Amino acid sequence: MTKELEIGGELRPFSFGINSREAFCLLRGITQKELAELFGNIEEMSDAELRDLIYSCLKSGYRAERKEMDFDNKDVGDWIDSDYEAVARALILIAESAVKKKVAEVEETP
Repeated sequence: MTKELEIGGELRPFSFGINSREAFCLLRGITQKELAELFGNIEEMSDAELRDLIYSCLKSGYRAERKEMDFDNKDVGDWIDSDYEAVARALILIAESAVKKKVAEVEETP
């Protein structure tokens, strides 16, 4: 499900799921297992990793809404530099998506 993240002076489509996780892994050159380990220590993620995670979620959101992206991960870094609270807003959206997915899995378990 696509949500909106206020970043770079705009509300932008943002989606955390399979596609964003794959985009992040490809961008960072890591496996899904390594990503899971990073999420286990999210407070230890570097600024560059957080930037790329947010970029990957934006990329997934734009793809889901069939919108053309006119920015890259370095632009996202510039936006974060001017509004670091965007990281907190993004992490809240990611957490909400992860919790919703977990609840759905539990409800499906007999």
